[in-house]
Amino acid sequence: DGTTLSTAAGGGGGIGGSGTTSYIPKFTSSSAIGNSSIYDNAGLIGIGTTVPASKLHALATDLTTITAENTSTSGTSPITGVKSLLTSAATNSKTAYFGNITSSTSNIGVIRGLDLDISQSGIGQTYGLDIDITGSGGSSKYGISSSLNTSSTSDIKYGCYISVTDAKLHTQPSYGLRADVFGDGTGAKYGVYANMGTGGTGIRYGVYSNATGSTNYAGYFLGRGYFSDNVGIGTNAPGYRLHIDGGSDASLGSGGYVVTGSTTGTNVAIDNNEIMARNNGAASKLYLNNDGGDVSMCYSGGGVMIGSSYVPTGYLFAVDGNIICEELKVQLSSDWPDYVFEKDYSLHSISELKTFIEKNKHLPGIPTATEVKENGISAGDMQSKMMEKIEELSLYIIQLQHQIDELKVVNN
Repeated sequence: DGTTLSTAAGGGGGIGGSGTTSYIPKFTSSSAIGNSSIYDNAGLIGIGTTVPASKLHALATDLTTITAENTSTSGTSPITGVKSLLTSAATNSKTAYFGNITSSTSNIGVIRGLDLDISQSGIGQTYGLDIDITGSGGSSKYGISSSLNTSSTSDIKYGCYISVTDAKLHTQPSYGLRADVFGDGTGAKYGVYANMGTGGTGIRYGVYSNATGSTNYAGYFLGRGYFSDNVGIGTNAPGYRLHIDGGSDASLGSGGYVVTGSTTGTNVAIDNNEIMARNNGAASKLYLNNDGGDVSMCYSGGGVMIGSSYVPTGYLFAVDGNIICEELKVQLSSDWPDYVFEKDYSLHSISELKTFIEKNKHLPGIPTATEVKENGISAGDMQSKMMEKIEELSLYIIQLQHQIDELKVVNN
């Protein structure tokens, strides 16, 4: 109102006030000067406290401690609710925003280190949290470092929880969390870093993303990914380096727990007990070690089937159909029939052989046609029996030749 006010140094309320020393006065609507809740302690400003621990320290006993609200409806410049600028060149740790929440164990309300609720119906980009980290220093850099420590067992805990809802007409990307990390330094860099303890029995998620719908992705990564422990797909308790639980039976047209390759071209589908090669819905070749190398199958037991649904007892390989090859080698563990040429070998006489054939309609030691039809033949065993007969025939020829030679001598 034009009146000049002054006060001596050390006045209790600053300017005409009646408060305690170092309080900053306030001007009321009636132009009077009254007590204030703002306190200056050697350059540290406290709101609601006389012992501020930082340049600006606000203390509240209920509701919201600090509210930054901008209701502007015009203009093209960026609007910032809270902006923290750290330009110090000092080498000590720097934190743009630090939240420390301590609550009693009886608390049943929701506790949030950072709660961002953004409603956007325009076409501009919307960020729940936008973190750009640059620097060439050698120290570790964190887009977000969240350390959650609580002993409560009844509530869900989130190191960082972000919910993004956009309008149906919004055509620009929406990010629940986007972290761009740059820098040429040698220290580790993390877009998101979550460090969780090992105590307790509940499941913990470093990052939890809930995405439903065929065009939504729980995670989208450009670049390499690294996992130092087990990874589960369809299971939250993976017992192996890669544990996949769930999927559908692989068929030519669809299905599989794992599919490698495009489904419109050549691809391999794997379910819980089958490997299938496909080509756009049709059967395709399945190659094993096509460029070389051994293939070991059923090393510890079991059989191999081709065109068959079972392997008969006592066999390892069953084929229901014909087999063609350029060369087949059978290596027997039993004796080759050279024993025929031993002196103590009992060779049937030709008359005995004649009598046996007339009676049984097959050679001695050779299965009948009925037996072959019912039981098949073993290639190695049959080859051995045939060689036995060939060697016996050789002995018969030698005997006959000996008889011929003797007749020639008598006739001469």
